[in-house]
Amino acid sequence: MKRPIAFIIALIVALSLAGCSSDGLKEIRLHFNFDNADYLLIYNGQSENAVKITDEDILQSYADEFNSHKYVKTGKPSDVDYFYRFEWYDVDNQKVESIFITEENGYKIRYNGENYKVGDDLNIKQELYQNLFE
Repeated sequence: MKRPIAFIIALIVALSLAGCSSDGLKEIRLHFNFDNADYLLIYNGQSENAVKITDEDILQSYADEFNSHKYVKTGKPSDVDYFYRFEWYDVDNQKVESIFITEENGYKIRYNGENYKVGDDLNIKQELYQNLFE
């Protein structure tokens, strides 16, 4: 009688631990705040050169790209390096959103102090930002 009860308890513990460990691997939608953005600055992390985007249609294409993906949280950043930094500002020049591309191929981002991998092994479209600095 003691063995089945011990087995059931062990099974419950194992399943609950498996559920906890997989929480960090779930794909989630991030809620970026682009609504009040008047312009976007894109910085090259290697040179710190910046490009300012003010065209509403182009601003919308960047917002659509970041919002179209699901992301998987991979933890706290171990460094502050990045390849590209995106900063959206409102009409009062107040920053409303900031996202970092932390891998050259666009597979990983840093947002609100956390690292994320773009879900489904996709990436942020490189043609949206890499050609700006050539």
